Amino acid sequence: MFIDTVDETNPQFFAQNLEQYIKDPDNPYYDAKKAKEDAVNILWNADSATSDMVNYLIDHEMLPDAEQHYAFSQHSTHQQRLADMNFYMRYNRRSRY
Repeated sequence: MFIDTVDETNPQFFAQNLEQYIKDPDNPYYDAKKAKEDAVNILWNADSATSDMVNYLIDHEMLPDAEQHYAFSQHSTHQQRLADMNFYMRYNRRSRY
């Protein structure tokens, strides 16, 4: 469960089937192979996770596999890839960003 400290009307979000993408030392369900293939889906799919949740995960570098996805240039700096991820998310989520 993610508690959104920004959203005052609906602060709780139950994210299902995302645990394998979140890299954290306390997450025993993280699957590096699965995350490398599918973690980028969190960015565009507004039904799987709120934008605030995804931004939190990105800011705390818990989605490194999404950053390494082929959709983002690996010749860019880390900061540029983070900006590209944010743009990708805003573009795909549009009004749900």
